[in-house]
Amino acid sequence: MAVFVGKSLCSSPVLFQNGFENPNLLSKKIRSFGSHRSSSGLSRTIQSAVDYGDENLHRSVTTTLKNGNTFHEFPKVAFSTIRTEMSAARVEWPEGSNRFFVPVDDMDRIFTTQSIADGLKWEGSTKDLPIKARFALAYKIKSKARKLFAILVQLGKGNIIHDFLEKRIDDNHLPFVRSDRADKSDNYKLYSRLDSYWQLDCTQNWDQDTIIDFAREQWAVDAPVFEAAAEIHHYDFHDNCILPFIKDEARGDNVALGGLSSVWEVVIHPAHQKLYKTSHHGPSFALKRLLATSKPDFDREVKMLKAFTPRNHRNLVKLLCTFCYKREYYLLFPFAESNLRQFWQQHPMPGLSAGMPQWVLLQCKEISSALYLIHEYQTTSEQASLLNITDDDPIFGRHGDIKPENILLTHQDPTETDKVKQQRICLIADFGLMELHRRPTRSLIAPDKINGSPSYEPPELILRKDISRACDIWSLGCVFLELLTWLVLGWSEVEAFTQVRAQFGRNGTPDYKFYTVVTDATAVVRKSVKAWIVKLQIHPNSSPFVADFLDMVFEEMLVIDPTKRIRCGPLNERLAGLKEKAQKDPKYFMKATGLS
Repeated sequence: MAVFVGKSLCSSPVLFQNGFENPNLLSKKIRSFGSHRSSSGLSRTIQSAVDYGDENLHRSVTTTLKNGNTFHEFPKVAFSTIRTEMSAARVEWPEGSNRFFVPVDDMDRIFTTQSIADGLKWEGSTKDLPIKARFALAYKIKSKARKLFAILVQLGKGNIIHDFLEKRIDDNHLPFVRSDRADKSDNYKLYSRLDSYWQLDCTQNWDQDTIIDFAREQWAVDAPVFEAAAEIHHYDFHDNCILPFIKDEARGDNVALGGLSSVWEVVIHPAHQKLYKTSHHGPSFALKRLLATSKPDFDREVKMLKAFTPRNHRNLVKLLCTFCYKREYYLLFPFAESNLRQFWQQHPMPGLSAGMPQWVLLQCKEISSALYLIHEYQTTSEQASLLNITDDDPIFGRHGDIKPENILLTHQDPTETDKVKQQRICLIADFGLMELHRRPTRSLIAPDKINGSPSYEPPELILRKDISRACDIWSLGCVFLELLTWLVLGWSEVEAFTQVRAQFGRNGTPDYKFYTVVTDATAVVRKSVKAWIVKLQIHPNSSPFVADFLDMVFEEMLVIDPTKRIRCGPLNERLAGLKEKAQKDPKYFMKATGLS
């Protein structure tokens, strides 16, 4: 006989906590109360529960005894009750697909030693088991075969779980593999995933429909948990795997499409992710799907991200994990609220007040610092092995696609855990075109090997000159000029600047580059760009800070000859110098009409 002491046995999570009454003392109390509050059978039931560590029953009995209450017979928790609770806990993914998963925390709540033991009491051959044997079986099921038991319960076969356990078949053998070794429908077989020749004798007499149902239902209790690890983990998911997403914008309107990938927001069920701690419940992630399905393309991007993630620079996007699903490759990152261009659109008139110029300078400094880390990156022996480098030469990086869309903004610092939201920070993202290059060429590669964003690409790409880290400086100068346009004039003028730069080819196609090719070997900064810089400098909304910043962009970054462009180290020093000026001059960020 089981007992009921106030709440459903399926409704409390299994938690071993301090503060339980000593089991030996509890046993004495049970025996002392047994003669006048319960039958001797009840006393044996409770004692067995204590012996087998059923902490929920332990807690409930303790509470009942302390309150001086009597015991009541527990209404049977049959497998139908467990099935009902599992159905109520199911989460559908993708929406409208009729494919569901049961979260692991709900599995913890539903499948306690106590609820399993009670279900076994009322079903099939297990109902006649002695109480100790039933609790021992329940404990074994919970610890080793909970998923398998849940599937069998869903199929109305929970009472045969001991047949599987006697054959040493438990959750380690899931998912079972269906092998149709003959054309006849009655020859469907189930095999262990550990051995494709290990036929499951327990299922030999099952009909085709039952085998198909099992093969389908097993995925509902086998949704993956994304684990945190010292190394970035890669998962290879089965095509039938149900991903544990409770929000998935893959079909929404906010999917960011690029030439090499698409990115959208997902929220992983809190019980199924241990990757990214945050003060928020159910944090968002950015899921990136590579449009190319070749493994070399995937390996190249992951190689770069793995090389830089351990450096833990707060302005480099942090790769959390990767996976392959249905022959497509995915990368998971902390979610960013927007990219830099979207941020400009969302804040069309920033102005020079409320600390915005200070924030702009800080972000430019931090972006440059992150880029410096890429440019001056040198491998360790372990990383050299990862990057397939066989000699001892250090290698140096180049991003290759600096543009506003590849600079992300987030309120959260991805290097911090369990902290309140930080001020917005910028992250350099999209390492798909990034390369690492060895001495003595440093970072020189042939221009026909480069693919970037045409508006921000450097002139050496068109002039067929070797490409170096200096190309990132040109692209960053273009972004800085647009950023200063937004700061001084607002978003509408950023759009206007794009149109001002436009030049049309013979086929009528416009290009929006910042330079014009004069001959096969020479190019010049476009007159429209020079005129725009002057326009910003003399505008009433400008300031000494804006004027100094524009001078640096024009004189040291947007330089046609890549060998004469400022390098990333001195660029960081120049930006630090602007910060020092601001600290010495309270009016440095203030409007100053008539600058020349």
